[in-house]
Amino acid sequence: MAATALQSGLLFPGFSGHAMEKAISSTSSFISYAGEGDEDSSDDGNTSFPSTSGSPPPSPTRMTRASKLIIKEDKERDRRGVATFHLKTWEEQTWFERALHMGVADAAVYEKKPNVDRGPIKVHSPWRENFWILPRSLLAPALQQISLWVFPEYKWPVVLSYLVYLFSFFWFMTMSVQRLNHFALHYGTFDEKNYGRDRPVDRNVYDLFWLNVAFLTGRTVVDFVMNWNQHEVPIESFHWTFPIRLFLYLVLLDYLFYVWHRSTHHIETLWSLHASHHGTKHPSPLLSIDAISVTAEIVEFLVIPFMLAAVIPMTFHELYVAIAYTAYTEAAGHSGIRAVFAAPVTGPILSPFGLEITVEDHDLHHRYGKAGMNFGKQTMIFDWMFGTRQPREESPDSLYPNGIQTAPMDPFWTWLPGFGGAQEEKPKAE
Repeated sequence: MAATALQSGLLFPGFSGHAMEKAISSTSSFISYAGEGDEDSSDDGNTSFPSTSGSPPPSPTRMTRASKLIIKEDKERDRRGVATFHLKTWEEQTWFERALHMGVADAAVYEKKPNVDRGPIKVHSPWRENFWILPRSLLAPALQQISLWVFPEYKWPVVLSYLVYLFSFFWFMTMSVQRLNHFALHYGTFDEKNYGRDRPVDRNVYDLFWLNVAFLTGRTVVDFVMNWNQHEVPIESFHWTFPIRLFLYLVLLDYLFYVWHRSTHHIETLWSLHASHHGTKHPSPLLSIDAISVTAEIVEFLVIPFMLAAVIPMTFHELYVAIAYTAYTEAAGHSGIRAVFAAPVTGPILSPFGLEITVEDHDLHHRYGKAGMNFGKQTMIFDWMFGTRQPREESPDSLYPNGIQTAPMDPFWTWLPGFGGAQEEKPKAE
């Protein structure tokens, strides 16, 4: 991920690989992928971690860089292509491979586990994620606020502000991917008896790196273009109505994305642009935007965010936090974490109605390819309304407890020529 460019030395080419290796090793004790302050981040004894080599199972609270490098080469190749860059030494890897490597999970996450019984699926509190996300999303505003306290007459120019907020966002997403990788190891992953999670393949490393750069840069550009105010004081810019507007922002985002996403599955021309993203049927966070087209980049990174910023009023700092929440939920949807892992903002509000989105919802969407349903990314409101809500297979489903899907309504645009109506039958895996 682009965020790891800073951490891996990409931005400091004079910093030797050996020196960077020592720096990463020395800071490994500082970084806990379960997040500081999480009381239940340790193994509770009910989760088993298979080991194909006969060695002790990995610790669920810590994944060191060495555990990702020093592993035997996979006997069963990634079905999407060769995936071996994670096996190279630091000196053998390119700068792009080093950057993405920080988002690679422990080897056990990518292995199928036909003989592992993890027991009942665990419930992961969305409030736990809120307590983790919020302070980290406020890193850049906090730095700006401290600067104003120390140098009250100095207002950050737009270039300095953009660099601070951009690299803070890079850091936030890097830590988010690592956190989600930790939970995939701790809880296990959906459908792991048949398949492990998909790795980033070697031939896509270069493109995946730049896609992440485009994603993180594009999302922050929207905030600066729409809301940048040099005189805005961070600590004074958050209004008490922000949680309400954040919820509305995510619901409207979900509708706009639903329309676009469903269109890419029903209109053949758009499907030809979206199909490559569905090359992964068991994605991992690092593959959240793998192989998407230039058209999708423009729509998802710029058009939809600009529309949202124009409709839902937010200050510069409020929108920055909203963007961080959005990106975290999108990455979580591609993690495959085997738990009731709901979206942190919309989940607690919509759970009583059975309309919350969980990790399994988007995981099923990928597993069934073009026939997949569950087109939302922040809620299940519009999938339920328009008859594209697919019952869950492994986790509890209060909306469809018997696995029976209903379709209350269907939007008029699904009947346009070349679009097709709602899918009434459960899709079949491709």
